Amino acid sequence: MKIRILLLIVAIAQTLAAVEGKRLIQAVASAETIQIDGRLTEPCYSQAPAANDFVQFHPLNGARAALATEVYVFFNSHHLYIAFRCHDPEANKIKADVTPFAGYENNDEVSVLLDPFADKRNYVTFSVNPRGIRAGEDTIWKAAARIDAGGWSAEIEIPFKSLRFPVRDIQEWGVNFSRRVFRLNETDYWVPVSREQEPILASTFGVLSGLHGIRGGNNLEIFPYAGLRNSKSEDLHENRMAFGLDLKYGITSNLTLDLTAAPDYSDVESDPFFYQTDPYEYALAENRPFYMESANFFSTSFNLFYSRRITNPALALKVTGKEKGFSLGALFAKNDSPQGDRFHGVLRIKKDILHLSNIGIIYSAVEGAGNWNRNVGFDFQLRIRNIYSLSGFAAFSFNEQAPQKQNGVFRLLFSKIKKSGFFWAGIFDRIEPNVSVPAGYIPQSDFQRLWLLPKYIFLWEGHFLEKLQLTMSLARYNSIRSGELTSYGAEPIVYVFFRNQMEFSASYLLARDRAMILNEQGGLEWNREMLPLRGPWFSWSYSGHRLFQAGAMAYFQSGSVYTEDFRQVKQGKTSNISAWMAVKFSPGWQWEWSFEQSNRIANDRSIDFRGNIFSSTLRWQVSRLISSFVKFQYDSLEKRFGYDFLLQFEPAPVSRMVLSLKNYCEERFRFFQPQARTLAIKLSYLIRI
Repeated sequence: MKIRILLLIVAIAQTLAAVEGKRLIQAVASAETIQIDGRLTEPCYSQAPAANDFVQFHPLNGARAALATEVYVFFNSHHLYIAFRCHDPEANKIKADVTPFAGYENNDEVSVLLDPFADKRNYVTFSVNPRGIRAGEDTIWKAAARIDAGGWSAEIEIPFKSLRFPVRDIQEWGVNFSRRVFRLNETDYWVPVSREQEPILASTFGVLSGLHGIRGGNNLEIFPYAGLRNSKSEDLHENRMAFGLDLKYGITSNLTLDLTAAPDYSDVESDPFFYQTDPYEYALAENRPFYMESANFFSTSFNLFYSRRITNPALALKVTGKEKGFSLGALFAKNDSPQGDRFHGVLRIKKDILHLSNIGIIYSAVEGAGNWNRNVGFDFQLRIRNIYSLSGFAAFSFNEQAPQKQNGVFRLLFSKIKKSGFFWAGIFDRIEPNVSVPAGYIPQSDFQRLWLLPKYIFLWEGHFLEKLQLTMSLARYNSIRSGELTSYGAEPIVYVFFRNQMEFSASYLLARDRAMILNEQGGLEWNREMLPLRGPWFSWSYSGHRLFQAGAMAYFQSGSVYTEDFRQVKQGKTSNISAWMAVKFSPGWQWEWSFEQSNRIANDRSIDFRGNIFSSTLRWQVSRLISSFVKFQYDSLEKRFGYDFLLQFEPAPVSRMVLSLKNYCEERFRFFQPQARTLAIKLSYLIRI
């Protein structure tokens, strides 16, 4: 009787999907064991329905895929299985590198995109390249792939405990499958995706039906680590054993609690060297896994929460997930600092409304060390006919012993998006003078901006010259405190995209600008004089070769030049030239190189800043389980050197043994006697209960 009911429900789902014009694939219950080895040899493959007839997203949007692909979906009570068969008559031209997890770029690849809540807004991705290297969700799941004479095949095994989905007997998920063919610069989807739909990709998904009798969540993952650290900084030396713990618990199948105690980030690469060329704070990328994972749950138009403020966390916990149309993100961290303990917190709630629209609130705070900062905000996003978007953001910051007026942050954005022809965006921003957000990242205040971006796109699908985009950036700034005009100008921009994965862009800025300088109290204020600001900007990149990728950027401007203490500006010239290159010697060997030259010269020669930064990294993937890299950085202005070494062994998914060395020295390169050094040996292993 149960089987008949299930078959009836599946038939109804198929009928509804057909009525809505959606593609549907049925997951087949499998009693046999599927070996994850990249070989599609089990008997179940000959009996199961396949998802096929893939459609190009790029280069010929909507055209039939150049190469055939079939996808099979199976499940049992504990796992979801997805298998791909990728036909390719030129298998010797398949691009596939051997890298750590998610380390490959510009490879052939297949992906499964799952929307378990079927809310048409959010999805998770599991990807694999032809050598079985995984990318996407950093949780427990398996994959294997194999290249043969007729192309390549891949198998993916995802435990239901690694997914979040509603609790119900019969599951219907949103799903799409994609395939990337590098040498053709082609991306295909099973469910067709138009260019206008790319920003709302989940709304295009088909239906994965047939799942029943499965349970997820409510699992406990314990990730302890132990290690030995030897540190040196000038004359200070320290040897200590380090112990810590990461924990993940499924509160429900939809909500997850993450906790980290005494975390160690010795396996995270050092931040790149950079020059501070203006008085605004430089934003650093977040590379620490605990804060990177589920970061989208905390994002807003302006950053009321900036995780890099948590510099030395002793303890942090977060709850993320989705329940009944509500997205929840909550994080608390205790940060040890020289000034004393500081406590960071953020709460973010979003509610799905109407058609692919949402409203939300956010609260962030940092307390301790003699002061506090608390911020509260509201935002919304409305999508109209899928090509218009109206979004807004309003927030207020409150600080101890600071004026609680003129402390608002506001944004209103209205845009029209099209794959070709005319489209535009209009942005109004207002950040009031008393805004200060130590819990987040808002580097500048006391300005109001009106920014218009009309654009026109010429599209020639399938041709060598694929796309030409002409943009005019028009902006006007004024000080809120004084009402004075602080900046205005125009910047015509040209973007050119070629079929061989080469891109070129150029612009010319014509503006007048009143710079912000540091006052005697260390705060920012507007300079008295408005100076002309003009000059060209160029960018070029190429990623179409199997073994070689490169890029370059340069700008040359006449305008304001800061003194070393940022308390004054003078008329002068600024230039910045940077270049990068990556060379693949073999599937497991890659060399990366980058260079940046920065110059600031005043017309009267009272300011003469010239600096060069070099970076070189050699990566060697010894096997699928063992990886290593050596990174070297040099700054010619400060005469400082930095070099990292890391050797990593991954005996099981998300479990690692790491040996890392980070050295820093000034004046001259000293390998054995650096001014600062950290040597760490770390073992971490994931235990799932």
